[in-house]
Amino acid sequence: MQAALSVHFDHPYKAAPAAPTVVSARQTGRNNRVGSLTVGKNADFLVTAGDLFAPRVPPSNHYIEGQLIHRLGDVR
Repeated sequence: MQAALSVHFDHPYKAAPAAPTVVSARQTGRNNRVGSLTVGKNADFLVTAGDLFAPRVPPSNHYIEGQLIHRLGDVR
């Protein structure tokens, strides 16, 4: 949500995905295992069917450590 707000208030769109991912991982000293999709790191990510920073676009797939844990439309 914070990245979406920053884009709304004219933060460069291409730089926005790095703020909640690689930049925050680097600042907290965890960039050796999280923050980017690199071999050997934890692969926690989501896939959307539209604009990543549009608050009304839900994730279509959600992965934790590379494993699909939720798909849009799944009922728990």
